[in-house]
Amino acid sequence: MRLIPGFLVKGVPEITHRITKKGLPNVENLQHWNNILRPIIRERFEMWSNSKEFSLFDSMLELGVMVILHVMVGPAFANEHGEEVIPLLLSYATDDKTVVQALPRWMSETGRRMTRIEQRVGDLIDQEINERLSNPWIYKDRWDYLQSMLTIGGEEYAPGTGILSTR
Repeated sequence: MRLIPGFLVKGVPEITHRITKKGLPNVENLQHWNNILRPIIRERFEMWSNSKEFSLFDSMLELGVMVILHVMVGPAFANEHGEEVIPLLLSYATDDKTVVQALPRWMSETGRRMTRIEQRVGDLIDQEINERLSNPWIYKDRWDYLQSMLTIGGEEYAPGTGILSTR
């Protein structure tokens, strides 16, 4: 089960259920994310309103990925790496994967690009995880999903595996 690169955590469904049922939707957490994301969304809407032309579909897709990146990996990561990561994730999501499903990845440009994207995003997340595990006191009060996973199963982290397993 690929959820967060590098995690090998026992009982993943239970941990994920606990985070998504109790952590993410609680009122305090929702208010926190509202306070963080509202200015970002408002700024984006203002930018669009001042643009002569823009693609509503592409702009909304980019905004959605930006919001998800903030919630999943945290605002600091999103602000530091968003300009690089968001286009990569959008490319990954919109690539036609028909050829990749039929042939080994190395045989198509799409497959090779998907592998490069997975590697780059995985490397950045691995760096973030290693930083958080090296300095837990700095990150212990973060509200993002990654920090919730580290708090619950950080000792199980295995860099670069790209796997979250129930062992």
